[in-house]
Amino acid sequence: MGTNDVEAEALLSAFKKQIASVNKAMKKEPHRKNQILTVYIANFYEAIKETVSRQGSVIPFYFFLADTPDFGIPPVTDEIIVRAKELDADAVVSVEGFQAYNDISDVIYHVSMSAPCLGVLGWLFKVKIHDGDVDIVREMPYIFDLQDRVKTIGELVEELEGASER
Repeated sequence: MGTNDVEAEALLSAFKKQIASVNKAMKKEPHRKNQILTVYIANFYEAIKETVSRQGSVIPFYFFLADTPDFGIPPVTDEIIVRAKELDADAVVSVEGFQAYNDISDVIYHVSMSAPCLGVLGWLFKVKIHDGDVDIVREMPYIFDLQDRVKTIGELVEELEGASER
């Protein structure tokens, strides 16, 4: 096994332990499930921002918060949602990044969690990379807890980009 394989395996193991810890907390106090998931995704978002700030990027991935965690590469499609239901997952968490519309040197990251008990909540944040520095220039949280509030990722990005121009 090469160094990258060992590092990847260590990271995967750490994620599995983290997921097991979240699951244990939800089983111990099911009445606090919404709070536990909300705190988890907020902390996860901060960790992703820190990683991007230090390394300049993060690989896209998703995972299931389930007794048997599973991981993959976005996008999160209807098939992924079906798989989450099969695993009886409490949530699907994803991270992805893509070029900004207005400036191809900027990257927009999307960190989200879809949970039946909460809806979909997450953040978009825009990163400007210049001269080896990484600056987070805009952040936008969102929550879709009612069907009539749902927006597409394109609509969210337009909102973020529009706010960035102000």
